[in-house]
Amino acid sequence: MIDKRCKTCMWWDSKHMRLDKLPADKLETLGIGQPGICRKHKPASAALEKLYYLGVQPIMDAEDVCGEHRPEKQ
Repeated sequence: MIDKRCKTCMWWDSKHMRLDKLPADKLETLGIGQPGICRKHKPASAALEKLYYLGVQPIMDAEDVCGEHRPEKQ
């Protein structure tokens, strides 16, 4: 069993206000049941209407696993 999941990582943010705006139907299609943001790396830029750029973090699922997991400090 893999226990190094996003939900137990110090970089995991499942409380950010942007998460409230995500379309639940699209997340479900992608297999993301418990969305959150990975804060490990700096935000990437995403174009909005080809006029503006927004800094965005990757949207992950709480059950995802990566090689940069760090246990949450208690």
